[in-house]
Amino acid sequence: MSDKTESGFPIGAVAQTLRKILYPALTEHQVEAIMVLLMSHLLIEQKINHVLYDWLKQDAPCPPEKAQEVLQAENSLWETIVRMNFSNKFSLLKPFLAIDFDQDVKHVIQINELRNTVFHGRDIEGAKFQGKSIFEEETVERIFLKAQEVGFNLNKFSEMVDSFHADAEKNAKELAEWKRNLTDESKSRE
Repeated sequence: MSDKTESGFPIGAVAQTLRKILYPALTEHQVEAIMVLLMSHLLIEQKINHVLYDWLKQDAPCPPEKAQEVLQAENSLWETIVRMNFSNKFSLLKPFLAIDFDQDVKHVIQINELRNTVFHGRDIEGAKFQGKSIFEEETVERIFLKAQEVGFNLNKFSEMVDSFHADAEKNAKELAEWKRNLTDESKSRE
C-alpha cells in the first residue's frame, strides 16, 4: 500500500499539504483560528435551521391518514431550509429575534460578515472581530463564546415560539378534564 494519494500527496496530511500550497503564509494557529470561526458559524446556522424547521412545521397540517405525505413534506421543508443561503434564513428570524435578543442579532451579523470576509478571501490577515484580530487568543475564544450564546438564545427563542402551542395543549387538556368532571358529576346526580 502506498503512503501517497493518486495525486502524490502524503496519506494523512492531504488537507495540511493543500493548505500550505494554497495559503503558505498562514500559521497553524491562524488555520485553527479560522476553523473555530467556521465551526462557530456552522453552529449558529444549524440552530437557525432547526428553529425555522420547527417553527414552520408546528402549524402545518398533519392528517394521520396521510402520514407518508406528511413525512415527505417535512423532508422537503428541511431540504429547502438547508439549501437556503445564510442571509435569507437569518432574515426570516431577525425581526422577531431582535425583539428579545437584539445583541444576538448583532453577533450573528458580525460572525457572518467575518466568515464572508475570510472565506471569500477578502482580507484573511486583517480580519477582525469586535475590533480585534481573529488570530488573537482572546478573539478566538470570544467568537466561540458569542456563537454559543447565540445558539443558547436561539433555543430560548424556539421555546418562546413553541410556548403558545404548549399553553394551548395544556389548556385543551384542562378543558377536557373539566368536561369529564362535569359529565361525571352530572351522571352521579342522576
